[in-house]
Amino acid sequence: GLETLSLQMQGRVVAHIDMDAFYAQVEKRLNPPLASSPVAVVQYNTYADNIKDMLPSDDRKTDSGTIIAVSYEARSSGVKRNMNAKAAKALCPELTVIQVPVTNKKSDI
Repeated sequence: GLETLSLQMQGRVVAHIDMDAFYAQVEKRLNPPLASSPVAVVQYNTYADNIKDMLPSDDRKTDSGTIIAVSYEARSSGVKRNMNAKAAKALCPELTVIQVPVTNKKSDI
């Protein structure tokens, strides 16, 4: 029963890490005014010729791109990973969309 299961689990740790929300939480930590706001993180356009370096301290807010991470607040409005940012803003008008930092045309997360 439960006692046997408890003995079997000794020394083991089971953890669930929600990496889908992780990068959105990092952005919220970098920008405290966003703490309770819906946030989504987008990747830069890999096909663009004009990819510019963007530091974490830069203003990286955008209205375009494909979403790679979604905060819990945004999820409750129906925003999902792989969604286009414009479609996500239609579902959640208060959504803040942030592009990942970029260095030498590569994401610098």
